[in-house]
Parts: sequence; structure tokens; C-alpha cells
Amino acid sequence: MNIGERIPCTVHTLQLSVGKGLDIAKVLINKCKSLIAFLANDKKKQQLRESQIYLFQQQKLQKNNKELEKESEDLVVLDVVKANNTR
Repeated sequence: MNIGERIPCTVHTLQLSVGKGLDIAKVLINKCKSLIAFLANDKKKQQLRESQIYLFQQQKLQKNNKELEKESEDLVVLDVVKANNTR
């Protein structure tokens, strides 16, 4: 090490590195803030609620349809078994 040679401060270097990492995170944070502000609008809240209710009802209908299909398949199998037993 020569006289007058610059020795960077470790803490300052660390602070600069962390700052650069946080700059990248700021972009994501700002996008999240924008999304929250968008959804905080009363009209958007209502639309979101209605969409959630609609999707829930659609899932329920799909589940009911699958259960009905299964029951009808079981009944068909049962009818075939009964028909074979009566001969």
C-alpha cells in the first residue's frame, strides 16, 4: 500500500450495493402500489367482488355437473346389472 492510495470504506461500498439492489425492488413496489390504487377505487372493488362471485358460482356449477355425470354413470351401470340379472 502506497502513501496516498485510496482505500474505499467497506460500509460505504456495502451501502451502495444495497442501494442498487433496492432500486430494482422499487420498480416492483411501484407496480404493486399502482395496482392497489387501481383496485382501491370503489367501482373497481365492486367489479372485483362481482367477478369473484361469478367465478365461485361457475366453479360450483362445474362441480355439480361432474357429480350429476357420475351419478348418471352409476345409474346406467346399475340398470345394466339389473337387466342382466333378470334374464
